[in-house]
Amino acid sequence: MCSLCYLVNTKVGTIAGGTYKCNFDVEIAMDVLKVAYQMKPDIIVLATGDADFVPLIQEVRKSGIRVEIAAFEETIGAELLLKCSGFIDLAVYYDDFLAAQKSVEHEENREEVYQDLIQSQVQAVYEGLEDVAHTITGQGDEKTNVSLENMVHDEKSNDALNVLISSDEGEETHGNH
Repeated sequence: MCSLCYLVNTKVGTIAGGTYKCNFDVEIAMDVLKVAYQMKPDIIVLATGDADFVPLIQEVRKSGIRVEIAAFEETIGAELLLKCSGFIDLAVYYDDFLAAQKSVEHEENREEVYQDLIQSQVQAVYEGLEDVAHTITGQGDEKTNVSLENMVHDEKSNDALNVLISSDEGEETHGNH
């Protein structure tokens, strides 16, 4: 935690009528007043839209401390907006937050898509080389298939055209050396 910040402890709330309620206004007000009188900060930011905090804001502002409200514009009470020193619209940051979340998800999916693409390209090369081997030999024997599979899956192989082909007259190696 930064030395210029203050941590407010919270308590467990309850769900009443489908909304979350913790009745924490008094505790928040006491913490804010304690900070205002003991630490005398230049500014206090309350993350609330609740007009019940208007008396608290007025008391803290009497001490010369700016009190800004961070909330979504549609959730803030008109009186609260009039009494605070400034307003921080969380919708602006929420959009940025959502964009950042999508970016993280996109980055995670990008690696998976990249690996799938590589695998499909490796498979296509394998199938193409297998077709070439079948065309050259007229058949696809087990040794040819194993050699092609080893070549395609060997990451250290620099010679993708080096194919071991087995013929009826003996074994030959065809390719670039």
